[in-house]
Amino acid sequence: MSRATAYRYFTRQEELLAEVPLDEAAPTIASLFGEHAPTDPEDRVALVQNALYDLSRDHETEFRLFLRTSVTRALRDTNGTPDPFRGARRTALLAEALAPLSNELTADQIEQLKMALAMLVGTEPIIVLRDTLRLEHDQP
Repeated sequence: MSRATAYRYFTRQEELLAEVPLDEAAPTIASLFGEHAPTDPEDRVALVQNALYDLSRDHETEFRLFLRTSVTRALRDTNGTPDPFRGARRTALLAEALAPLSNELTADQIEQLKMALAMLVGTEPIIVLRDTLRLEHDQP
């Protein structure tokens, strides 16, 4: 990434520092869906859920900082421009997980399923688990 691109997306150093470690640790389509990946869509979605849960658990502090900077950025940006980084990981991974359904569901149905699943994976469920339900990661 060029310096100009970094400054365009990260107007403050804390935003960059919150994003970089997470980006480096995040699972990719290649890392999850290589030649030995499951072919069943349910198993593929579970693979995404497990990978993102592990990432969120292992980097909980960093994700909380990232969420803080993302919310702050949204409050500063009054023109409605979406945050270019929020949701990019999970939606790409879920799209790949659901790819085997392309012969069974319409593109709109797959998109709706992807959006519904996106609300159930990632950091936000961890926030609910820890802050709302007051549970620890090892509790069922």
